[in-house]
Amino acid sequence: RIPSAYLLLLTTSPMASSTSPLRVAHLGAGIFAHSGQGPIWRALPASLVTHKFVWSRTQASAASYASFLNLPPTAVRHGDADLDAILEDPEVDAVSVILPISLQPDVARRAMLKGKHVMTEKPLAGNIQSAREVIEAVRAHREKHLMYAIAENIRFEPALNKAAEIVRSGRLGQIITFDMFSHIPFLEGSKYEQTSWRQKPDHIAGLVLDSGVHFMALLRLVLGGNALDIMSKRHSRTSHLPEFDTVASAITMSCGGPPGSTGGPHPSVSGTLSLSYAAPSGFLWVKLGVLGEKGRLVVERHAKKGMGYVVRVEEVQKGDVVDEEFFGFEGIQKEIEAFVGACGGENGQLGGDADRLSVEEAFNDLAMVDAICKDGLVEVEKLI
Repeated sequence: RIPSAYLLLLTTSPMASSTSPLRVAHLGAGIFAHSGQGPIWRALPASLVTHKFVWSRTQASAASYASFLNLPPTAVRHGDADLDAILEDPEVDAVSVILPISLQPDVARRAMLKGKHVMTEKPLAGNIQSAREVIEAVRAHREKHLMYAIAENIRFEPALNKAAEIVRSGRLGQIITFDMFSHIPFLEGSKYEQTSWRQKPDHIAGLVLDSGVHFMALLRLVLGGNALDIMSKRHSRTSHLPEFDTVASAITMSCGGPPGSTGGPHPSVSGTLSLSYAAPSGFLWVKLGVLGEKGRLVVERHAKKGMGYVVRVEEVQKGDVVDEEFFGFEGIQKEIEAFVGACGGENGQLGGDADRLSVEEAFNDLAMVDAICKDGLVEVEKLI
């Protein structure tokens, strides 16, 4: 087990009391920069953030993202020399790193060594060994009070935090089991499938790490614990996806709840995970069911009511749906706000949840994916 002393969980920085905006350089200008984080960064007020540079491996992609962020051509940077210059620049406080999985850890570590706050997209790294190296580097520089944040939006989604609260409250009683379904069409020829690093991944598990790590985070958040052991069957059901694209797993997890309540904490609870990126077009299905002695919790991604999740509680005594609430997606916005607030921002007015960005959380997600890649029953605790 990784000692907590190895992990950078600091939510304060030398700038925490400063009223100066956080000066950010954006490293990476691909699809998710534009469609995921970009709209949130662009909407933050100038009192909180100054966008200093956009860097990419090519000039064209950097220029495109800079334009998206309403930055002038003078903010565009590309190539190795420009990256070195950004990391040396004393007028850059923080970097947002959105690069192919195998490239992110090295760039992020270099930024930290130069005294920058770092937010890098999930996952923590492309494999367990690389993840441990990141954690060692974070440990060695924790006295500098730098944020090293892993952006996992799942931990910030209001719907999923509501679901976790229901489990913790004991409302469902003793947890009996859970079932997680994530069936996603990852179609040949789509803009995501066409990226070279997805077609020829040099990280473990292909899409199961790249995207599937979200659902490891979801299970851990809602159930309030970590995976204890996992046994998986892996299959390839498509011809265009490398590695395996479909997983069926039996998972035993610790399950949290308030001490002394009938809802927990439970030593363990076993359930299933059905994960596939071979779903036909139009057959997106993401759903978690948690069964307890007093009722059932259902969390389902819902497009008909808008982009978000429906959280539903059914209670045994009432024999029907007791509560049902829709929550729109807010995770990306909240994770960026937490990062900016923890780095200083405007008197640290945003944030308060920066521990959800920790390398410890991200490592536990990655350990579950690593276990899925192995044959037989894998004791996940031994990987952590």
